[in-house]
Amino acid sequence: MKGILFACFINIILAEVGFIATREEYDKKIEEKGNRCILISNKEEDRKSFEIISQAVKEFEFYYTNEVNAKEAPCVMILRDFEERQITYKEPLDKLKDFLIEHSKDYVKTLDMITSLEIFYKKDKKAILLITPKEEDKHINEVFRLFAISKQSSNYTFAKLIKKNEDWSKKLIKYLRVTDKDIPRIEIFDPTEMEDRPKRYVFEGEIELSKLQKFLDDYEQGVLTQFNEPEPEPEPEYVIELTISTYKLEVLHNDYDVLVYFYADDCILCNLFESVYKSVAETLKDNKKLKLTKINGGKNKVKGIYVNSYPSIYLYPSDEKDYPIPFTEEVKNKRNLIDFLKEHCKHPIHEIKEDL
Repeated sequence: MKGILFACFINIILAEVGFIATREEYDKKIEEKGNRCILISNKEEDRKSFEIISQAVKEFEFYYTNEVNAKEAPCVMILRDFEERQITYKEPLDKLKDFLIEHSKDYVKTLDMITSLEIFYKKDKKAILLITPKEEDKHINEVFRLFAISKQSSNYTFAKLIKKNEDWSKKLIKYLRVTDKDIPRIEIFDPTEMEDRPKRYVFEGEIELSKLQKFLDDYEQGVLTQFNEPEPEPEPEYVIELTISTYKLEVLHNDYDVLVYFYADDCILCNLFESVYKSVAETLKDNKKLKLTKINGGKNKVKGIYVNSYPSIYLYPSDEKDYPIPFTEEVKNKRNLIDFLKEHCKHPIHEIKEDL
């Protein structure tokens, strides 16, 4: 009886793994679309291990052959739909499952600067976002990854935002108006018809694959209720907004070290830099002889300053107002900007270390 059950079990597994009998079939399979994993081996134990792996990793089609490139066996050829190259895997098969899972993560992008630009500024594709705390939940990550795989579509970008104490993460969390009690959270983010704010639809309930699939199906059928965003909490302002009429008083006619940030309304990089600049201002707010200011360079032309690109930053030292110092670092991050101020300001600069 046990032998019959084991044979049935093996037959079920075999149905998941295709057999490639000839070189011609192999070449054809290599050229096909989709994610494929092909075992080349003439060892029975390799084939059985491969068949078990096929049950655990669902995003690939599995095939095996004992006729092609036998001299290189055992090895596994891995081909992915979004890559032109193929990977030749020659490590032990007991590590293949983890390797395949690791190389399937491209289905879910990290919500970094590049992905954010694609979503928030191109506005040609909807996004499905997973927002997680710094201590990520492996189960939720895996369910979301399987959700992305099951719903492969050019209409959606699947992305994950991890809440960290970093400028970019803080900026996105603030933009999405998400608090600690809201996460982990999954939502559909639709900027395609966006005027001021995007349309958003928030998943509610236990995070399970079948429920996420129904959530997206309901959205596509138009039966979900749009999420009403909370009003943003007012924040103290540590950056002074300048105009031509206030420029001389705030920048030139005083004994402060004054940093001036020139921006323009249509500058995408300025939008990205804004949170960095505000974070610097907050960190240095206790420096009584330092001002951080900004001015719309597209609407206000400052005499003696020629701005040919945005964002542009100049420091007016307290005793040398006629000789503003440009900030020329290509990478305009918080650390570089604070170091620039420490080097060039006439008054000592003190920072709050824990905010960096």
